[in-house]
Amino acid sequence: MRIKEINILEFGCLKNKVIKPDCGMNVIYGENESGKSTVMLFIKFILYGFGRKGASNSDRERSISWSGHIAAGSMTLEHGGREYRIERRYTEGGRSGSEKLRAVCLDDGSEIATDKSIGEYFLGVPKEVLESSAYVGQMRATQLDGEKTAASIRNMLTSADESVDTAKILKGLDSVRVEYLHKNKNGGSLYEDEQRISATRQRLEKAKDASFLLEEQLQKLERAKNEYTMVKRELEEKDALVSEMNKVNLLVRFNKLEETRKEKEALTAKKEKLASDTLKTEFFPDRNHVAELRLCARAFGDAQKEVEERKGTLSAKAESGYDSELADLGERLEQSGGAESVLSDVEGKKKKSRLHSGVIAAVWVAQGALSTAAAALMLLGYAWGAALFAFLALAIILTVRAVNIKRKLRAEIFDIAAQYGVVTDGLGERLAQCTNELAKKKEQLSHIAVARAELSAAERAYLSCENNLTQLLARTLPSFEPTYLAAQNEVKRLEGFVAAYEDTVREEEALLRVIKNEEAVLSSYNADELRNSLSVDVNDITPAAVSEAQRVRGFLAAKKASLEQRVMSLGNSVAELRANSTDPLAIADELAELEGRLSRDREFYDALTMAMESIEQAGQIMSGSVMPSVSKRAGEIMSRISNDKYTALRTTGTLGVSLDSEGFGVKSEYLSGGTRDAAYLALRLALFDRIYGEERPPLILDEAFCQLDGERAASLLQMLCELSRDGIQCLCFTSHKREAEICGRIGAEYKEIRL
Repeated sequence: MRIKEINILEFGCLKNKVIKPDCGMNVIYGENESGKSTVMLFIKFILYGFGRKGASNSDRERSISWSGHIAAGSMTLEHGGREYRIERRYTEGGRSGSEKLRAVCLDDGSEIATDKSIGEYFLGVPKEVLESSAYVGQMRATQLDGEKTAASIRNMLTSADESVDTAKILKGLDSVRVEYLHKNKNGGSLYEDEQRISATRQRLEKAKDASFLLEEQLQKLERAKNEYTMVKRELEEKDALVSEMNKVNLLVRFNKLEETRKEKEALTAKKEKLASDTLKTEFFPDRNHVAELRLCARAFGDAQKEVEERKGTLSAKAESGYDSELADLGERLEQSGGAESVLSDVEGKKKKSRLHSGVIAAVWVAQGALSTAAAALMLLGYAWGAALFAFLALAIILTVRAVNIKRKLRAEIFDIAAQYGVVTDGLGERLAQCTNELAKKKEQLSHIAVARAELSAAERAYLSCENNLTQLLARTLPSFEPTYLAAQNEVKRLEGFVAAYEDTVREEEALLRVIKNEEAVLSSYNADELRNSLSVDVNDITPAAVSEAQRVRGFLAAKKASLEQRVMSLGNSVAELRANSTDPLAIADELAELEGRLSRDREFYDALTMAMESIEQAGQIMSGSVMPSVSKRAGEIMSRISNDKYTALRTTGTLGVSLDSEGFGVKSEYLSGGTRDAAYLALRLALFDRIYGEERPPLILDEAFCQLDGERAASLLQMLCELSRDGIQCLCFTSHKREAEICGRIGAEYKEIRL
């Protein structure tokens, strides 16, 4: 496994720190308090987290961010030919805090799901084994001598910690085991606790029945108190948070107020531009004007339509529906007194004509008689004959006159009939036709007069509407033609303007009301003071977060009040029960303590026995199979480090160390400090091969060279650089520049990283 990138968001004293080591040798330099130990601790945190919280877990306290109360970051690594990114975030809070982990394969985007720690998933070992194998601290190499070496290796293989002395532990465990239980089972703390428990149970049974209710109430009271304390603490936290949120809300309202003012100014400008772009005169139209113009246009259109219809009606009425010649004759007839008068006149004339015809006939008869008589008398010589001839002459004159009168009457009758275009016999029927046609003419003329009156009224209404329309159009149009279409177009134009203008005015008035309301509310606050007093990030306070915090605060306040009443009620109940009953709590606590101690002691006793058996078994396995393979691999590594000066590394029966040089075995205590350091690292690397196989973790050295002189440091660094080329990533943390200078001097391939 090789680390490609370390990205520390917040961890201890470090924040937003990125480190990109090479796959080989890396010298990570930093002065004291620059964060070297923090980076090493961060690597373990990413792989294994903090684990279960405990009082002795100092790593947790060192790792929590000083400002954000979190530990968070990610690490990119290469494993098995694939690249992964591990993200971990721990947030402090509650009893154990909360920790989130996400591991993603960057090659295909898949997430890793495992019930192990992510370090065990990649390396196959727990955190303690990694610390004892991959982490090399300062002055560790000087412990490689004789029995100490044996103890270190044995301890590492059996307990995953080379500083733990398993031999002493075995002896101490056996001593403790005897203290807990004698071999005859009749002595020891376990036996004594069993006797005490039996006696205590008898005492408890006597008081338990009478005080069961008291115990139940006490448990309820304790739970209520604990819950009340927790709710009170949470409520205080929420009160503080809500207070900050209220400040943020006020700042948001200040910002919103400024935005609203700008929005109102934009609407005002929009309104003014709308008026300037639309209005063509100084008159400002409103809805009443548009309604009046619409009604006037509609009335104008209706009047125009009415005039056209009346003209059509008049034109239709003007078409002749009678015989004009007969109607004219009818008028003449009417002037002559009517048909009855004319017919009566004709009939009188006819009667006179018939009378004169009788007179003429009588005169002719008388004339004949007189002529005969006159002739006879004259022949007879009488004078009366001459007189009769005189009378005859008068008769002739009268006859002629009667004939003339009759002729005149007949001529007059013929003239009357001729006036109406008929002969005398058809005069009555002709006069009836003339009378009918005259009636038709009069009726048509009456209709025409009505139509003309209606047309005149329609034209007057049209002119009135046209005048009104002209006046209304003149208010908003400098030039126009007072037509229905022009009026309709102007109505549409003004309707659009009035609607848009009124909408803008309503929006402007609404914003103005909001501005006045907000100014009244915010007048007692100062935005700069609020901003300077904030202890939270404004971007973290969202409306959803505010709503949720207020909701939770309200719930906690109600719950706190309810719990106060419950605690008070339970307290009164407990006080009353204690006054009237025997309290078995002390006995119950004593029994519980004894039973708990006995249970823990039994578990501890069983664990002691199992631990002793496991340690002894591990020692046997180590001596029989593990150490030979470790020694062989360590010899190979030592041969490379020493350029074949030391060809083998051997362990004695007590796990002491000796090196073969030119066929001779040299014990570790006779070796130089640098050689022993090399041997220690060779054993460490051999254990790497034994524990990890091909996928080995980075070798992390923390000031491992501070006790070495320059030559020894150069020798070890040369060795580490050579091993790094074989796939072991090395992270050398140091507060000195010497390591980088040595690497540069010996021409080693390395990367220097400054913190």
